[in-house]
Amino acid sequence: MLMLFARGKYNEQQLQESFPAGSKDIPLANAEQFFETGDDIFVATADALHIEYLGQAVAVSSTTISVPFVAVNDYPVGSSVWRPATFFRLVVGEELPIHRGLYTGVLLQRSLGGAIYSARVKDPFRKVFVVIPN
Repeated sequence: MLMLFARGKYNEQQLQESFPAGSKDIPLANAEQFFETGDDIFVATADALHIEYLGQAVAVSSTTISVPFVAVNDYPVGSSVWRPATFFRLVVGEELPIHRGLYTGVLLQRSLGGAIYSARVKDPFRKVFVVIPN
């Protein structure tokens, strides 16, 4: 499963023609002025009740934006198309490296005579570190 985190709208444009459910080609006049291949494309109804991510644009012409995913809903005239100002994808199911440690609070000490003894210096506790790759 893919989780998307998007914020803001960049180059938001209103549809002058309807965009039916099941279609992969968004009709948009002068699309190449506002979008380019590889842009992440979102579409929403005018009342913002239906918002969809349609993937990265695979082709952009003067009249259409072709996307990899089909629209689930119908988008009438007045609906908007945009790319997010900031965007992050997270594939759910990926596991991040986690280091778990149990710290007993016990230290081993060596006496002047060479004997080893343990001393509790604090209460035991656990630490969990999540390593997030760059």
